[in-house]
Amino acid sequence: MSDQSAARICNQALSLCGESAQITALTDESLSARLCSQFLDDTRRDILACGHAWSFATTTAALVRNATTPLKPWVYAWAPPDKMVKPLHLADERLQRLPEQAYPFLVAPTSDAQALEIYTQVDPATLVYVRDVDNYGIWTSKARNALAAALAVKLIGPLKGDLQTRSYIAQVASEALGEAMIDDYQRRADGPNIPSRYEAARG
Repeated sequence: MSDQSAARICNQALSLCGESAQITALTDESLSARLCSQFLDDTRRDILACGHAWSFATTTAALVRNATTPLKPWVYAWAPPDKMVKPLHLADERLQRLPEQAYPFLVAPTSDAQALEIYTQVDPATLVYVRDVDNYGIWTSKARNALAAALAVKLIGPLKGDLQTRSYIAQVASEALGEAMIDDYQRRADGPNIPSRYEAARG
């Protein structure tokens, strides 16, 4: 993650909160920087896990089998792929979507509740999922705006304690997220210059 990119997103969020002072890095000693450092990662994952297949964060993984024997109707247990924040669906060998009614899956805690497992009825299993991408340089500008607005919702309480302003910022954040999802969908639909959602998050 670029400290400079993260600081820009945080400063955008702070501006929405009415803060004129800016931070230079998440490691600054100010209250604003400490709060941004506390909330930024979780807010990023919230945005990525909203249910949209973000073009810059959606990828595929051939799942790796676990030794677990799952309860019926599940037959196979798999380890989640690295940095998964939102599973979307299973795919065939050509990365075409498999209908969930015919190819269901379940993400659930392991028996000791220390980790997650993915359960399927097929082997092998390829999962299409949204990955946690903290390289904000590959986020779309509208997705970064949505992240900044969502972060502001979390910052306004500790910074100002202003519930009325928080309600306004929450509305701004909701609208920004909707705009970001529409923009991202249109970018994918625009054609060959837009990276495939199955390739954009690789590497």
